[in-house]
Amino acid sequence: MEPITRNDSLKEMWNNNKAFVLLKHSLTCPISASAKDEVTSFEDSSDIPVYIVPIQEARDVSREVERQLDIKHESPQAFFIKDGNVVWHGTHFDITAKALADATSE
Repeated sequence: MEPITRNDSLKEMWNNNKAFVLLKHSLTCPISASAKDEVTSFEDSSDIPVYIVPIQEARDVSREVERQLDIKHESPQAFFIKDGNVVWHGTHFDITAKALADATSE
């Protein structure tokens, strides 16, 4: 899971991947820790690149994701992006390895 902590890294991620998963993660929230575990489990069984925005360390990146996707910020929050479009997104306990596997298999 590659951390994205700068807007130039965010732009590079968008430009270099046809499909990817992005997790907005709170470093202090137990629900977010659970979501991160689920995303890690998904990542272990998938070839799709996975990126993480640590909210407390990269608030400007988190805001830019919200602006680009036009989806209100929540934490934790995960997205599956394909061809520049949000195919799936979930928050809190909706973020599971199975939900990501299902979303990315379509």
